[in-house]
Amino acid sequence: MRQHKLLTLFLTLIAATIVQSFGMALRGESVIVDAVLAIAGAAVFYLVFERARERVAMLVIACIWILVQLGDYAISSKYALASEIALHALIALFFGFSVFIILRQTFRRRRASSGTRVFGALSGYLIGAVGWANLNAMAYLVVPGAYKFADELSADLADRHGRAALFLYYSFTQMLTIGYSDVTPLAAPATTLSFLEALFGVLYLAVIVSQLIGASPPEQPAKVDSADK
Repeated sequence: MRQHKLLTLFLTLIAATIVQSFGMALRGESVIVDAVLAIAGAAVFYLVFERARERVAMLVIACIWILVQLGDYAISSKYALASEIALHALIALFFGFSVFIILRQTFRRRRASSGTRVFGALSGYLIGAVGWANLNAMAYLVVPGAYKFADELSADLADRHGRAALFLYYSFTQMLTIGYSDVTPLAAPATTLSFLEALFGVLYLAVIVSQLIGASPPEQPAKVDSADK
């Protein structure tokens, strides 16, 4: 049952990641992008958090997130920057804590099926990428000069959904340590987030792989036919 839940979570996150990656192209349909991200957050809330205290804490954060996101459509330009920074901070907190919970479950449930562990690990990786993307987007809004972008990406920076799509792409390249020169961290906090995210990506894969191997059932010795003795 849990394997099916985690498979659903993984597929939902994949769909949300794909939709958000087209944030600039869907600028005229920005409500769709926000709605898909909210659906992904709801899936994480329902399928990851199991303890009552965790659900209450994350429900409070999620409600504030939704209120800030809805207010972003009506707020004046005077407060738009502060609203967007708060939105990225809330999303990063929500998804960051989700990764912690998934890792804790991975370590504790040693008898879980291999499918449960694999889909849980993959979901945690995608959730982590979203969390880091929002941290980078928030850092850019606070210190724009900390990042250098290729000229072709300048149009993406003019729109909140374009920036979200751009930093999601940047987040995956950092976690996979295949960073390209189209987005370059020049100064703190961009440089700090860059090496921390790369470290997270490497350690996450190492820890998860070791857990998957360690959870594999030991090979049974081959039976020897009595006639061969």
